[in-house]
Amino acid sequence: NELVVFRWLVAFLGPLTNHAQPLTFVSISPSDAVSPLAAAHAFRHSFKVGAAQDMNAMSEIMQAHPTVRLRPHVKTHKCVEISKLSLTVGGASGLCFQVLDELEPHIKRISEFDKSKGKLDFMLTSSVVGPIKLKRLKDLIELSEDTALISVLVDDVANLRQLVDLEI
Repeated sequence: NELVVFRWLVAFLGPLTNHAQPLTFVSISPSDAVSPLAAAHAFRHSFKVGAAQDMNAMSEIMQAHPTVRLRPHVKTHKCVEISKLSLTVGGASGLCFQVLDELEPHIKRISEFDKSKGKLDFMLTSSVVGPIKLKRLKDLIELSEDTALISVLVDDVANLRQLVDLEI
C-alpha cells in the first residue's frame, strides 16, 4: 500500500523529510512493490540529489558576498552525508552543531570527509556544561586533533574556566 510505504519512510527518515523541494512519490501496485529498505534507499538518493541542487544554488548566492563565510547548522538535517555535501558542493567553510550528540557522529566518521582544504572547522553553538559532557568534548577534540578544529561558544565566564581547565 502506497500510504503505508509513505508513513514508513517518514518514520524511518525522520528529519530528512523537511527538504525544500516538494516530495514526490510514484504509485506502486502491490505486485510491483519493493522492500521498505529499497524504497528508503531510493528516497534518500532523491533527497541527496535535491539537497545538492539547493547547496549549489546557495553557493552561487554566496559568491556575491566573498567576505561572508557560509556555516550551515547540522541541526536541520543531522546527517553526515549531507554535511559532507555542504563542505564540498555547498561551499560551506565549516559546520555548526547545537549539541555534542550532533557532533559525535561527524567526528567518528571524520575519515570520510574531504580534508584537502586543511582541518575541518566545527563549531558547537551551545555551552558544554558538567563533567560528563566536558569529558566527552575533550575525548572528541583529542580524537579529531589532527583533522578538525572544534570551537565552542560560551556565555558564562565560569564555563570558559571549565573549558580552559580541560587542558587540551
